[in-house]
Amino acid sequence: MTTEVVRANIPARGISPAQWGFRANDAAGNPIFDSLGLIAVMNVLGSITNISSGSQTGNGSWQTVGSTTVSFTLSRATSVLALAYMTLDDPTVGDTGYVLNGTVLIDGALDTSASPVFFIPNAPGAALTLFAVKAFSSGSHSVALGVQQTNTHLWAVVGAYLYAFQLGN
Repeated sequence: MTTEVVRANIPARGISPAQWGFRANDAAGNPIFDSLGLIAVMNVLGSITNISSGSQTGNGSWQTVGSTTVSFTLSRATSVLALAYMTLDDPTVGDTGYVLNGTVLIDGALDTSASPVFFIPNAPGAALTLFAVKAFSSGSHSVALGVQQTNTHLWAVVGAYLYAFQLGN
């Protein structure tokens, strides 16, 4: 890490916007912080709020919860944090013998190295706080809420939220 003392209004890489300030750069020369504070610690890439789905029929595979996909394009490789909440339910009263799971799907698929699966065993439903952290390559990507339900059994989601954050600048 390098630290440089700079004067405002002098065009150069790493200039602090504060009068006589400072800026610390990483080994690649990218600014980390300056006299005004941290630089681009997290950026919101997109969000969905308060989405609910009616009853859906499970097919045994991972299904994307409708209207919960957050798509984004990265100009360089970086890590992304997805934070989510949903109430996941089997709406059939007295239903048993099913496996109901929830997760954050990455680029439309399950990636257990980045997003854990939350299991709801034969219960009427549960409120789930979900997350995923993954290092993405540059280009277009997406995160979405995912549900896996035993074939022919119903599932529903109430009050879902999903936020995607770019970590770093």
